[in-house]
Amino acid sequence: MAWSTAKVTLSGSGNQTAVAGQTGLKIKLLGWALTMDAAVDLKWKSGSSTDLSGLFKFSSSGLWESMHPMQSKMATATGEALVLNLSGAGVNVTGEIYYLAEA
Repeated sequence: MAWSTAKVTLSGSGNQTAVAGQTGLKIKLLGWALTMDAAVDLKWKSGSSTDLSGLFKFSSSGLWESMHPMQSKMATATGEALVLNLSGAGVNVTGEIYYLAEA
């Protein structure tokens, strides 16, 4: 199955949809390359309530990347969106996410 790329442009605080949920499919996260323009705490989630990762704390702007193509790091529940929770209002997070959408 071919993997997909989603461009990310997020700002604000709280849950931000990175990849929309798809009926009958799980979003399997393969990797990411994200930049943030200020200090922020980030956490991957399945939909609005289930944590997929612990909290990642960034004390300043920078680059966060994890690239392991074809090795799923985590997956959403079936039909749920892949969400990135941001702690800080006004912080911009941009970049790309690499994923599979599979049953």
